[in-house]
Amino acid sequence: MNLTQDVRFAFRTLAKSKMLTAVAIGSLALVVTGNTTVFSILNAFMIRPLPYKDAERLMLIGQSALERPDDFTPFSPANFNDLRRRTQVFEVMAAYTEDVVNLTGEGEPEQLSVARASPSLLPMLGIDAAWGRVFSEAEERPGVEPVVLLTHEFWKRRFGGEPNVVGGTIRLGREAHVVIGILPEHFEFVNSSVDVWLPYTLDPASLERAERSINVGVAKLRHGITPEQARSELSLIAADLERKYPEANRGYGIVANTIREIFPGDTDRRLFALLQGGAIFVLLIACANIANLLLARAQARRREIVLRLALGAGRARILRQLLTESVLLAVIGGVVGTAASLAAVRAIRQAIAGEVPYNFLPVVDARVLVFSLVIAVAAGLFFGLMPALHSARLNLASALKEGGDRTASTGRGWSRRLLVIGQMAMALTLLCGAGLLLRSFLALQYAPPGFESERMLTFRLSLPEKEYSEAQLILFYQRLREELRAVPGAVTATAASTLPKSRATEGAEVEIPGRDDGDDPAPLVTWLSIPPGYFDAMKIPLLRGRDFLTRDRAESLAVVVVDQRFADRFWPGDDAVGKQLRVLDETREVVGVAADVVQRRLGDLEGVSPMVYLPWTQHPMRAMNFMLRSRSQDPTTLAESARQTVWRLDPDLPIANVMSLETFMANQYVGMRVFGAMIAGFGVVALLLASVGVYGVLAYSVAQRTQEIGVRVALGASRNDVLTMVLRDGLKLAFFGLVIGLPGVFVVRRLIEGALEGLAGGALVLAPLITLGLMLVTLLASLLPARRASNLSPVEALRMG
Repeated sequence: MNLTQDVRFAFRTLAKSKMLTAVAIGSLALVVTGNTTVFSILNAFMIRPLPYKDAERLMLIGQSALERPDDFTPFSPANFNDLRRRTQVFEVMAAYTEDVVNLTGEGEPEQLSVARASPSLLPMLGIDAAWGRVFSEAEERPGVEPVVLLTHEFWKRRFGGEPNVVGGTIRLGREAHVVIGILPEHFEFVNSSVDVWLPYTLDPASLERAERSINVGVAKLRHGITPEQARSELSLIAADLERKYPEANRGYGIVANTIREIFPGDTDRRLFALLQGGAIFVLLIACANIANLLLARAQARRREIVLRLALGAGRARILRQLLTESVLLAVIGGVVGTAASLAAVRAIRQAIAGEVPYNFLPVVDARVLVFSLVIAVAAGLFFGLMPALHSARLNLASALKEGGDRTASTGRGWSRRLLVIGQMAMALTLLCGAGLLLRSFLALQYAPPGFESERMLTFRLSLPEKEYSEAQLILFYQRLREELRAVPGAVTATAASTLPKSRATEGAEVEIPGRDDGDDPAPLVTWLSIPPGYFDAMKIPLLRGRDFLTRDRAESLAVVVVDQRFADRFWPGDDAVGKQLRVLDETREVVGVAADVVQRRLGDLEGVSPMVYLPWTQHPMRAMNFMLRSRSQDPTTLAESARQTVWRLDPDLPIANVMSLETFMANQYVGMRVFGAMIAGFGVVALLLASVGVYGVLAYSVAQRTQEIGVRVALGASRNDVLTMVLRDGLKLAFFGLVIGLPGVFVVRRLIEGALEGLAGGALVLAPLITLGLMLVTLLASLLPARRASNLSPVEALRMG
């Protein structure tokens, strides 16, 4: 009954102070929106159970170089077969790899992403077909009728959800495959872009130890076996395989991790922690702001509280009433914030849907709603406790005396000022951290790439192995490049095995003959297979030596072009042309040095990775990305002409990922832009809340010092003197807050540099600008109370006092 009375009374009290209530609810709603949105992302990536049977027992297994134990390399099928036969710690093991395949036959040809998996994988995950059936164990053996499973999304997109597709056939790479089933909606494993699933065939009679064609092995731990026990057994098996088959396994071990240890990665975890830290900082700033508002309201209600105490109300009763008002305020703000977070999460889902698996997309579920409620109530208790304690601890005798108001308000004045100082300190730390991250992200995305991407159309082709021998592949791509050059409206045409700033760049170890690196692991470089004329087409300066020529064939001298970064690292002060290096198990001679470019989306610990370029005639790739530079500002006008050119050469060859190069590169940073927008939003909210806090304290201070100001003016103080006095008070608050917040800036800088692995260095140049901006905001927030004070007439001020 008492609680019901408290809630009703709280509603009436809050309704009387409409402006204060609206500001408090709005402030809290903003930070609840931010915290709930961030938690929904953390929940999706790190907390929400994976939608697989016994997901905590699933492990991903791969091979890795002993000097780089954290890097998965493709698995040897022969090693995988031995491991599956010998292991005692796993109930079942399955091979998994990814590929592309061309869909031909009826309709326009299409390049599909395909998952090849052992038939045991889907039952291991607890996945059955929504229509039809999944693979049988017999379909792992070669020679059986080709079958295929369609993902639900591909089935709906290509076949309109027609159920009679099951039992029919589709042509993949011109070979007929029987469609045996449709997978459940939104089912994904590892990759979100798979269109079809094929059984991985494992023929023990034809396995090669040196072949590395399995992306990853998937295994389920036996009951009672820990991941550490599994890793111990795998280490013993790896050592035995190296002893028995040293040529293929020397220097390689077997690495195994649970899915949660791999997804999300360490960098993502650190970035999520920073994002959550930023959200908590904004929450604390908002709590300090609302506490200041409630302290001001408590002062206005001081006579009411004194009267209630005088009439016999207990201090605990007063404390409970005031906390009820605070919690009610928080719950209303929490409801508004949670409703806003639904829209925010929906927008984030739409922005990152193309690059994040469905199972990791954020959603406001029951766990997120509970978090939102808990954080709102906790905030209400946090920001309401100080004002409630101040009011409940009033000295009744002192408060009833003449002048008691002023004496009692002194402690509150210092409390309010300390809260504003804390707000400014946290705002400085948060804004510098946000600036640091944004500057780093912008530098990654918009730093000069070293090539010209304007007016460039891109598309991807993949030639099927069964139809194109290596020699035929080279001839086809050479002819296609020549015909694309002749397309009306095209300036030039070229190709590359991977596009610039792609997530899927190719890396390899490099050795320099005669160079001794001691016990250090072989350095990693990024490599690219390209045709002659690539540097000219991409406007990349060739600094020394020559470009690739048509005479650089498989039977001629193996050659390579390196970038300046590579040359400076391995042959400092010397001419790299004529030197030799070993990459991808072949020794090559350097014939040219090109200017540096940004090929990778993200750099490594040493910055942007050095580059080596291989001639496509000596290192042909089945999948190539073609690029046409257009005379028009809109390169997509060449798309139809490019399609027709390809189909004149092979009408069954699909074209994938048709878009401008600038669009492709921008798509690689979607997640980073969303992250940066959220951090920037936190910074803006922090700045707004801090400025409101300064304004509130100074406005309250002017109201409390009205009589003093009247006396000063009566004794001869000018308007400028009063204006300067109030502005000085505001700037003092900002100064002390900024000094206290400065150490936090350096701490946040270290955390961000650790999260981005060295990509954020030097960004503290923004700190002076942010500090100056906070001082300017403080000055503006102080101006209105200062002007009000300076405009008071002595008679009016003395009467109000």
